[in-house]
Amino acid sequence: MRKILFLFFLLFQLGSYSQQDPMKSQNIEEITISAKSKKEIVYKDHSYYIMDFHLDSTGTFLLLNRFRVYYVYALNRDMKPEIKLQIPFHPKSLFKDCDGGLHILSKDSMYQLHKVHDTLFIGKRYSIDKYDYYYKDCKASNSEALIFNSISEYKQSTNFYQIGKYDKFTRDIYTITDSSNLRSIRDSKEELRREEERLRRKYSNDVSTTAPTWEDQTQQQSRPGNNQSTEIRAYLDKKEFYGKYVFRPNYNPLFVKDDTSYIFDHVNSKMIRIDINRNILDKKDITHHTLKKWKGEMHLDQDRDRFYSVEEIHGAQVFGLISPTSAQIIRRTKIHKHAYPEKVIVYGGYAYYVYRQNFNDNLNKLFRQKL
Repeated sequence: MRKILFLFFLLFQLGSYSQQDPMKSQNIEEITISAKSKKEIVYKDHSYYIMDFHLDSTGTFLLLNRFRVYYVYALNRDMKPEIKLQIPFHPKSLFKDCDGGLHILSKDSMYQLHKVHDTLFIGKRYSIDKYDYYYKDCKASNSEALIFNSISEYKQSTNFYQIGKYDKFTRDIYTITDSSNLRSIRDSKEELRREEERLRRKYSNDVSTTAPTWEDQTQQQSRPGNNQSTEIRAYLDKKEFYGKYVFRPNYNPLFVKDDTSYIFDHVNSKMIRIDINRNILDKKDITHHTLKKWKGEMHLDQDRDRFYSVEEIHGAQVFGLISPTSAQIIRRTKIHKHAYPEKVIVYGGYAYYVYRQNFNDNLNKLFRQKL
């Protein structure tokens, strides 16, 4: 009789497990990796350090440095240097704007980089303010407009809007607001404000907006009766914590392919398709952002029109291919061995990234891996 009861109990447990919430199962870290998915070095130079790279339909470009002598290389399809251009200033990085233009950024300027036939040349120079106040918020473009986003409401509201290329009119596209988090942040802001006012009244001094240094804290802790320092430091630590981890914008990227905008609304778990006339075509449920190790990063392979979501598992980057019909991950590929790559570009079915293989390497290399 006891054996029968035990078997009945076991079957009941198995049945209960099969009915688990699919959202909870997102924490299961199963990675299916193709045996053909191997990384390869596509470019290395024993003399130059790769500062940055860019790759799209116009070609592959490298920003190189050797003893403060800077070059831009344009590579051919075989990833061999095709054109070289020495740069007469100190560059920081490459930057592709939302309308497809490639630029070189320096500390205080941005320079247009042009490739015409077999020639590279630097075009017009702009102040870095144009990047900070214009291009940084420009996310994509279609054949008729540039698409921007603005962050407001304590960084909890994202508004996408467009500016016409020809009529220069501004039109709203879509707005995402995290209402529940917004209420919590307002309460937290009010709590910090009240705490600051209390400290000002109590000590009749200004509460610094900068946390005390380690040396200051050590000296103050060695003094008797340091209640004032302890209270103010606790307030500043709390304010810094909220600024870094609570008052942060949600990641809701927008991509454009074939004049259709794709917005991944991670607040409401939807993928929204919007046509060039700002009409919503459809909304589909998404779940990739509920994965336990989701990095908060997505890519569009503009050559193959494929979306990828990125997880970070012990530093390893795992790219999940998202189905355009179901909006769910249908295949996952792990970048082998190379943890924490600084920059990844997905193009032509490959993930490209720059990496220094070990501490003995003085220079880095450009790798790619099939996804």
